[in-house]
Amino acid sequence: RYEAERKHNHNGRNGIERPHRLKRIKALAGYYTEGEIAELAARPDIEYIEDDVTVRQPERVRRRSEQFQSLRRGRQRRGLLSDFILQPMIPYGINMTQAERIAAKTDENGNPIISVCVIDSGLDDKHEDIQKRNVMGASFGKKVGEWNQSMDPHGTHVAGTLAALGENRFGVVGVESAGNLRLLIARVFDDVGSEAKTSFIVEAAEWCAEQGANVINLSLGNLSEVKAEGEAMADLWNEGMLIVAAAGNDALEYQKKNYPASFDEVISVGMVGENGEVAADSQQNSQVEIVAPGVTVLSTTITGTGELGSYIINGKQEDGIPMEYSVTEDGVSGVLINCGYGENTCPSSTTGPNHVCLIQRGATDPKDTITFLEKLEKCEESGGIAAIIYNHLDEGPVKGTLTDAKHGLTIPVVGISKAKGEILKAAYLNEQVTVIVRDDTNYTYMTGTSMASPLVAGAAAVIWSHHPHCSNTQIRKVLQLTADKKRVDGDRDDSYGFGLLQAKEALDFLDKHGCPDG
Repeated sequence: RYEAERKHNHNGRNGIERPHRLKRIKALAGYYTEGEIAELAARPDIEYIEDDVTVRQPERVRRRSEQFQSLRRGRQRRGLLSDFILQPMIPYGINMTQAERIAAKTDENGNPIISVCVIDSGLDDKHEDIQKRNVMGASFGKKVGEWNQSMDPHGTHVAGTLAALGENRFGVVGVESAGNLRLLIARVFDDVGSEAKTSFIVEAAEWCAEQGANVINLSLGNLSEVKAEGEAMADLWNEGMLIVAAAGNDALEYQKKNYPASFDEVISVGMVGENGEVAADSQQNSQVEIVAPGVTVLSTTITGTGELGSYIINGKQEDGIPMEYSVTEDGVSGVLINCGYGENTCPSSTTGPNHVCLIQRGATDPKDTITFLEKLEKCEESGGIAAIIYNHLDEGPVKGTLTDAKHGLTIPVVGISKAKGEILKAAYLNEQVTVIVRDDTNYTYMTGTSMASPLVAGAAAVIWSHHPHCSNTQIRKVLQLTADKKRVDGDRDDSYGFGLLQAKEALDFLDKHGCPDG
């Protein structure tokens, strides 16, 4: 078996790029010319040769490359969440999946029972919200740096959703928030985080097994099915490992199958938004098994590079999405004024200018179009010093842009959900509110099935720690049986699979009935 990347000008025997072995499936991966491939194909001892396809992170997330460049230049401000957040923020997905109601068990000595391997872009292990004990890692692939020195935030975000600490009284909360899972970090992406070869994914998975992983999370994928990868997943599954992967989010080809998620031995995870409805670009096919929140997920990122917004009113802090290209402010305070759709200047505050504009997305006439920039210009003209824009639809918080950094505004702006906006409108007008937008925090939002997958992997690991005698098949079955099927057409459909992950329901089922039949 050979995983081959075709290179006409490369001789695999000259030491420039040596093949690497995939021991479990008895395969060899490397760079070969067309002539070498033809020679190999003629040998009777070689079962097959196939392309070593490129795998990507299936998430849609706005990244500002200058953030990471600025960190390299040392333009790092405070970056400590204690400067910014008054109390831990619980990402909505933790509550929607009941993850806040479960916690991992340890052995009699307080050591983790279950190990989870995250195959991704590495981890910022110095992050204030990442456990320092029971973490180890390794790197796989060309031009891939140390597992704990990555500048690509994807892996750190995924790991935070799975296991961000909750007992430190700041930051965010992961599925297992007490540090009672053993984390194995397998880095396969470089600092750009754009792509990795399938053979290195397989090699990383083999390493996970060697280190004793019970669960693997793969927030990555490709629309091409690679036979060797499928054999590797089957081998790991047959040895008792539970494998969870992002279903993918290709808006143009959302019905196609993404791999490794679509192998039978892998739990394929789709994504829903805050309203519980499947995201339009979440892969929807016969292999989707379960869904979890993946739209606008708050989690950990590379220290000092995260964009984050919030507002404080009546002593309570709520998170908000910074408008793209919003100016940053450590805290701007003023009286909250209702500015409607922002089509005109805001009404005068009883305390004069220097107010915070509460603006609804959309327009009085649905046929009219008014940009975020136009709304905010009206706010600033009326004496507004900050703005909060809330959604007009039940689809989560507003995520908007001011197009570029040359907009000329001097006020910070955050986006929130329709529900939060209506609460502000009903109960807090003419109250003091503080708006904060920072681009140097340790936390940020990302969207994608990449963000949904670790919720399932983390929940499975925590549940398994209570019933370690159950098999991987039985843990998988109980997740299917207890998923919320409110939006599912029948017992299972291609959009939601068996339904929305319900972690506490799954644990309660096992506590009451024991391990189910596979």
